[in-house]
Amino acid sequence: MGIDGCVKKNIMLLVMELGNSEYSKAFTMDAKCHMKYAFGITAGTSYFTAVDFGKLHGNLCILAGKQNGEVDVRYYRTLRPVLSIAETDNCQVRSCGFYKEGIWAYFRTSFIKFWQILPDMTSVLINQIPVSYSGFSAVFVFNSPSIGEEVVIMPEDGDDWAIVTVRCLQQQISYCMKTKDHSTKFKSLHILVGNAFGSIQLWDVTREVIVAEARVHKEIVSELDFSALRSTGVSCSPADGVYIWRIDDEFCLRITHLISRQQPRISRVHIFPGDMDMFITADQVGTLTFLSLTCIEKKNVLNFHRKSVTCLRFAPREAGGWLLLVGSSDGVIVCWQMTDRCSSDSLVCERTAAYTST
Repeated sequence: MGIDGCVKKNIMLLVMELGNSEYSKAFTMDAKCHMKYAFGITAGTSYFTAVDFGKLHGNLCILAGKQNGEVDVRYYRTLRPVLSIAETDNCQVRSCGFYKEGIWAYFRTSFIKFWQILPDMTSVLINQIPVSYSGFSAVFVFNSPSIGEEVVIMPEDGDDWAIVTVRCLQQQISYCMKTKDHSTKFKSLHILVGNAFGSIQLWDVTREVIVAEARVHKEIVSELDFSALRSTGVSCSPADGVYIWRIDDEFCLRITHLISRQQPRISRVHIFPGDMDMFITADQVGTLTFLSLTCIEKKNVLNFHRKSVTCLRFAPREAGGWLLLVGSSDGVIVCWQMTDRCSSDSLVCERTAAYTST
């Protein structure tokens, strides 16, 4: 392994040739999907709990939130750190994202905070919304509002049932279920929610009604994802494993497949974007498994992380092919690049760049 390192502004860059290393033996690949290791980013003394791709002032960036409450922004092309925001209350980042020329982060048991990012890549805190930690455990938004604005779904406590608040990030418009003040801006918005009792519900936000509901899991729904193209969803629970289900034209939710609970337990699920017939499961020891949505055939297995996977995120093709960001509690974000060409060869890690904060 050849290492070319330099220390500059407290950042150490390691470029490692991994073609003949032990890592290249850790991956088995299917002929239908060629992937290569693009780069890795380490989190120093903490670990990553949320990650996202987006653009700021014309530059493709990576946004990452950490367990200790820090939020980092890096340029994707160079991986050069652009911005770091440290929260004083040491509160875990549960999710984060981009909106126009700004970023937001949801801190556990604390706030959703919004920052405007100026052209010189400095940040200004423009708003913060107090939120509660209880309520729905997993949420997926699969129809954006008719005005095309980004939204964030937050759980809040109600008197006898949970309230879902939809907030428009651009204009700070709020829309809450159980209110009589209907907003015409959210006519096309539907959301899927998984709750602590194992049920998955499809909500029509405009009519404030549940249009589909099924008790899929025995206990809490820890995560879910949905493909509007295939009308197919995937959800997982520590109690009984992974379920694949469909929503038909009559808004009936039907279970199609089950992957029984296994050890180590699956903690994350994510459906591939576009028309690829594949989804990912991640377990508590860091193994990623790629399976078919239609027949549950195992396609690929990636054994890289040493600890539980904490976040998964895809980037669009404009970033240079499909990119998959995988964060783990071992303190590393790994970026995998998936290309369209077919290959029957095993994956060979060509090059990676790892950044360590000192």
